[in-house]
Amino acid sequence: MQTVTAILLNGYGVIEEFIGGLKEYMDRKSYQRIEDFRGKLSSRIKGTYEIKRDHYLKAEINDNLIPPCQAGCPAGIDIQGYVALISQGKFGEAFDLIREKVPFPLVLSRICPRPCEEKCIRGKVDEPVAINALKRFVADWQMEKGVESNLSVPNPPLPTDNSQLKVAIIGAGPAGLTCAYELTKLGYKVTVFESSSKAGGMLVLGIPGYRLPKGLVEKEIKEIEEQGVEIKLNTTIGKDLTLGDLKEMGYKAIFIATGAHKSKRLNIPGENLLGVMDGLSFLKRVNLDKQVEVGKRVAIIGGGNTAVDAARSSIRLGAKEVYLVYRRTKEEMPAIPKEIERAEEEGVKILYLTLPTEITGKNGRVNGLKCVPLVLDEIDAEGRRKPLPISASEFLLKIDTLIVAMGQSPDLSFLDEERELKIGEDNSIVVNPITYATSQPGIFAAGDVVKGSSSVIEAIAAGKRAAVSMHRYLQGESLREDHQIDEVIVSANKVLKEKGFVEQKKRVEISTLPIERRRSTLREIERVLEEKEAIQEAKRCLACSCGLGCGICEKVCIYSAIERVGGRYGIDAERCDGCGLCVEVCP
Repeated sequence: MQTVTAILLNGYGVIEEFIGGLKEYMDRKSYQRIEDFRGKLSSRIKGTYEIKRDHYLKAEINDNLIPPCQAGCPAGIDIQGYVALISQGKFGEAFDLIREKVPFPLVLSRICPRPCEEKCIRGKVDEPVAINALKRFVADWQMEKGVESNLSVPNPPLPTDNSQLKVAIIGAGPAGLTCAYELTKLGYKVTVFESSSKAGGMLVLGIPGYRLPKGLVEKEIKEIEEQGVEIKLNTTIGKDLTLGDLKEMGYKAIFIATGAHKSKRLNIPGENLLGVMDGLSFLKRVNLDKQVEVGKRVAIIGGGNTAVDAARSSIRLGAKEVYLVYRRTKEEMPAIPKEIERAEEEGVKILYLTLPTEITGKNGRVNGLKCVPLVLDEIDAEGRRKPLPISASEFLLKIDTLIVAMGQSPDLSFLDEERELKIGEDNSIVVNPITYATSQPGIFAAGDVVKGSSSVIEAIAAGKRAAVSMHRYLQGESLREDHQIDEVIVSANKVLKEKGFVEQKKRVEISTLPIERRRSTLREIERVLEEKEAIQEAKRCLACSCGLGCGICEKVCIYSAIERVGGRYGIDAERCDGCGLCVEVCP
């Protein structure tokens, strides 16, 4: 039956493969003729009358089995699915599959820390698939071709008229805009209140243009507005309006997504000198095209993306010497590894295991940073080696500007009137970790305002999950029921065993502008893949789990009983003969 199925699907050319396999088997067993092993396998072959058909119409495809890349994505993007579509040249469909999950494909394809690639099983063979580069390819293709996405028009209203239910979102950053986008798709009337003159939060104010062109952010925000989201700029909650005002205006649910914009202080002498600024304020001035004088020598304290962005921006503003001072090791640095590598290429000197102790100045202006080197002590209770200072080795960095990028915390001053909202010790809003509900009924919160500084993809994922809870709240449903799907991550060992020999193929190389040009431009520095490159890179995917790109069950079923349901597969019980072959071959 399997031989006939293979010929039916692949033509008679597949017989040549069978003959090759048979010859290999005979060579391994030292058989010269077929007669040499005739009858030796018959005891292992059962007749149809011996086969129990207990599985008849009970065959199941485990569509909760997901690949590690998708499990590693906080937003649950169907990575295997869109990569498979790219390999087939179906770029528009691939884009739609991404945008089903997130409203910011252009943004994410440039700044995502790529946790999916860390989990990619292909990396156990040679190198992970360039997932983010493929996402950028289809996002840019969609934009350049001007093709209208199937998802670019508002969804039809649901049977219940949710448009009568008003929802307020506080903060037009990635978490707030994603939540608004998801709720609008469900038919709700959503208004976003933003204190700044621009929507986008950290996307427009905290990330330099050489990583994320602002025009792309504006384009995707415009598409969110076209979906039906109303954004009110220059409206500060706590000043122009209070939470109580929003309730009186008829908003039935409120989502707080104000981010974390309050920079943490060093708490060392000299922090108030002129020329000392926080990383976020510095990047905001750069992104708003305001004049920023940094001098010839700049030091940045910190190890996150804000610190690295500030260092690379300083190079572009004309600084000749730029030091990045970090108190731990390179392996512990939270910034995206590729961004660290590019910072060093552009001339940033990173001082690892270095602790700032004092900021020196002259005539009220910074002129130096005293530091001591550190050594790592034994592993502490948290599993980390504690850095210890070598006081006798203190040294001085002569600088003109000091940028402090030690992280940010939420600014909750606008909540003064909402005394019943529970606040954590770290000045974050306390929420249920699954539903994002606060201590006040009808008020939800997520993103950096809950967990402190995090990545954009994490903020987007939080906005999506919060929207689910808000929808349930507005419909009078349980917030917790069926909130999490019992998904099973496919085993890397099982995938590699099923695939057998996998030919090594080099990951596509993504070039950037020459280093000297990079040092002097705020324009985007990384090129996009060519169409041929994208297709070839997508074909490196091992198609690890149920979904597009695998489809083995669909190929072997001679009854056409396997059908695609979205990006997954299901069994049509009317056509299924219950042979179980689909389950047998499912990896």
